[in-house]
Amino acid sequence: EEEEEEESSALSEEQAEQLVTIIVEWFPEVHDRCARHLWSQNIAHGGWVSVAGANDDKAARVKAVLLGRVPNLELLPREYWCCVSWRHVAERDLPRIVQAGVHVRPNDLDFSKLTWSTQQLILESPPNWSDLDVLAAHLPQVIGGITKYLERFFEVLATSEEELVKRGQGLDEKEQRLSGWNKTVHTLLVAMRERCSAGNTLSSSEQLVLFSQCEAYADLTNTNLLADLMETKYVDPLHIAGLVKFVLGAHRFRKQVRDSALRAMARLDPEERQQLHMHLLSTPHKLPLQVLYSLAITELHSDVNPLVQQQLDRLSEQEWDELLALICDANPSAKGKVTRARVHTYPRTLCAVFNQRFLVRYLKDKAEVRYFDLFVACTAAGELADLVLDVLDRQLVVLDDKFYDALSVPLSAAQFERVLEHTPPAAWCIRVEWMLGRIEESEDSNGLMLVLLQMLKHNALKGVSVNVMENIVTSQQFSGRGKRVR
Repeated sequence: EEEEEEESSALSEEQAEQLVTIIVEWFPEVHDRCARHLWSQNIAHGGWVSVAGANDDKAARVKAVLLGRVPNLELLPREYWCCVSWRHVAERDLPRIVQAGVHVRPNDLDFSKLTWSTQQLILESPPNWSDLDVLAAHLPQVIGGITKYLERFFEVLATSEEELVKRGQGLDEKEQRLSGWNKTVHTLLVAMRERCSAGNTLSSSEQLVLFSQCEAYADLTNTNLLADLMETKYVDPLHIAGLVKFVLGAHRFRKQVRDSALRAMARLDPEERQQLHMHLLSTPHKLPLQVLYSLAITELHSDVNPLVQQQLDRLSEQEWDELLALICDANPSAKGKVTRARVHTYPRTLCAVFNQRFLVRYLKDKAEVRYFDLFVACTAAGELADLVLDVLDRQLVVLDDKFYDALSVPLSAAQFERVLEHTPPAAWCIRVEWMLGRIEESEDSNGLMLVLLQMLKHNALKGVSVNVMENIVTSQQFSGRGKRVR
């Protein structure tokens, strides 16, 4: 009591500073009792710091008193709550501080460790609720649902054009705004990926808000982040079908996002995938080519095939070329290799729609052999020989290894004769094994052998007929089969 009477007069600034030092450094155990007198003196006589001047140099003196301590809000005047050591504030006190109008910055706290209710209170308090950087960095750390926070982020983003221009780079204001938009959204997407990798995956509504807002503006970097958010380790399988449906039905996503959506579609269970196919194909508009490509190379249900055919009928010739190129590029290239790799990605239930288009496309660009291989893969064995022979008859190509490979199917005597007619004399000796192979697998072996022997009587083959006969007689195929040449 005597101390309180003696300290009734105001402390000078120098005295106050000395007292703070003594309290902090020498008598921490009497901190609360001494601080009560210090705060009352400071407030009664103008003090070192007010709420309006909380960032002034004088605020450092109050912060020095509170540094490293759990603040006692019952002792600490409201005017100084902004100076507390935030890392030491008990979570139970945070709602009281926020409701008192003190700006609590999420960056000053271990925000991700707070309870959901406290996180919501802090994030929705002004000015956090209108701060792009705070929302981008911390809304993904919210434990519960974040749909409304994503909506709020993009709402603020849409009304911050001047700020985005300042943040961005570019030759004009439009480029700067787009650059600033992507820089800001990048922070959000990186934090979103961290959230999902920790097991707190996005719900269907959260995914749709995020992807719908990014569809038209995401640059390549942000596109890759969006694509990541659809991969297995970042999604809940129960909350992916709606997003896949949205992405594959949209036209402004980049290839990386669509590719990721197509992979996600392949992971759906058959019934869900069938429903998605029907939904995508029910549109009266053209599907993006990547989506149509994925449907074309998939073994589809019989109910879906007519709908895919309708989409294909809407394609222009240029779009057909692009679609065929997508399928071609999905297969290994033979350039620089001794042997051609087999194609593995091609239409299976729609072979008849594609096979001749692959052949025509090959004839336009004979350097790309994969188109011919795709034609062979999509053509039934019973039809293949006639189609290839028709091309040879029109002298559109030269009979070479790939055509002999394509014609390594059971042939009739008439088809066999047509092939021999296109075989130049110089090639007969090296094609003996192929000829005997066709004879051996034919149901009319004698008929094909007769055709071969009659062709050898042709004047054009006089120079090679003897060598050809020697090759035939000494061939393992001929001797193993026990055929008699009459």
